[in-house]
Amino acid sequence: MTLEEGMQLIIYLLDMGRAIPWADAIVACMDEPMDTGCVVEMTHGMMLGKAVVGWRTDTRTPFGAGSGLTRGGHFFAPFISDVFVTSASVVCASAADFEAENDDLANKLDKAIKAAVASKQGVVCRPSSAQNLILEAAAKLLSGVPEEAMMSDPNVLNKVIENYIAMESELRNVLPERG
Repeated sequence: MTLEEGMQLIIYLLDMGRAIPWADAIVACMDEPMDTGCVVEMTHGMMLGKAVVGWRTDTRTPFGAGSGLTRGGHFFAPFISDVFVTSASVVCASAADFEAENDDLANKLDKAIKAAVASKQGVVCRPSSAQNLILEAAAKLLSGVPEEAMMSDPNVLNKVIENYIAMESELRNVLPERG
């Protein structure tokens, strides 16, 4: 495995096996072109019972009319969202208009996130066997890292890399076989 592939695996495992499972909500921008990573993260969060909020400000309409639920965006985004927020992103005449539009979007998102999180209270989803592999691999990567140091200690990355090097072949089990 190359250094680049190793770093990609670490990022993938920490994202899918730690950040998303521990999050209260997944909030993703679904402007075009949609980021496939965001769609995967939204779906993974949904499958783990997390609150999922998608939002779109894009006025481009590659998938149909600019009206309706998706405003011309791909239909997957609202289907994997508990709440889907759209905002009329138009050319603003002034900085004040731009600020007002952004404030409106921030308020809509705040309300949507609170509603989505509230709707998931008490929801328990069992991870699939594939998700369990990812969760277990992420836990191994973070072995020996104190919870309170996770977000503040710059040495956490050194410990993660040390764990990765020690367990590289075992951690590869979450990857598909190369054909």
